[in-house]
Amino acid sequence: MKVRDLLSYKSKWTKRFYARDENGITVNWSSRKAVKFCLVGAIGRCYKSDDYFIILEAVRASIVEDNVATWNDLPERTFADIRAVIEALDI
Repeated sequence: MKVRDLLSYKSKWTKRFYARDENGITVNWSSRKAVKFCLVGAIGRCYKSDDYFIILEAVRASIVEDNVATWNDLPERTFADIRAVIEALDI
């Protein structure tokens, strides 16, 4: 599965935590209960070990920010911004 499949709709995206369950409770991104993900959590869910760090670095370079999680959580950040990065990097 790619990040674009996991974050296919705005309803599957979240801020402030890597993942949430259907009730909005924080869970680990690897949890079977996880249904919403921030960009970092989605990358963690879809890519393991070395690939995770490679993808995360590609996202950092693309957004020109040091911290992808902070960028995801900015008040002005929109799902369209997230999708644009996902599509541009084909992740």
